[in-house]
Amino acid sequence: MYKLFFSITCFMLAFPSLANEEWSTMSYFWGQDNQLEASVWLKNKNDPSSEQVISSFIAHSTNGTQNIYFMARFVNDYNMCNVNDTNDGIFKIDNQAVKAYVWCKKFSDSSKYYLQMTAETNKGQQYIVDRFKKATKYVRFEFNGISVNIPAKGFTHIWNNAGGNAI
Repeated sequence: MYKLFFSITCFMLAFPSLANEEWSTMSYFWGQDNQLEASVWLKNKNDPSSEQVISSFIAHSTNGTQNIYFMARFVNDYNMCNVNDTNDGIFKIDNQAVKAYVWCKKFSDSSKYYLQMTAETNKGQQYIVDRFKKATKYVRFEFNGISVNIPAKGFTHIWNNAGGNAI
């Protein structure tokens, strides 16, 4: 847990607060850029190397349940986290704290790592799905100083057609 906290602290020292900087954003609704994903691209206007992506996507867990996941990654050649860190954490969805599994994952085509997370409980998963289904514009995602509005447009259609739980 210490290594994850240290990695995120280093990240936040490099990018102290999205609110205190001039950040440009570009959002993609569900299915617009990637069939099972919605994303927000962030870039500090004063630092082109700061470009990063926060995304939400639908996938099946190792036990076959259809889940919603979140991912944070740099666009440039930077690691978002330390591969040895697999920890629990908390993120917020529309100001509601959600217990989360948080882990560092390696890109398949490079030596760099990104941060991935999902709700730890079924209740948390259901809350997130319900928020996306009920939202008219976006769902607010917050994690360790990062706060973005992930588009909700197209979510229900994508969720309902993602295959459901494996039988």
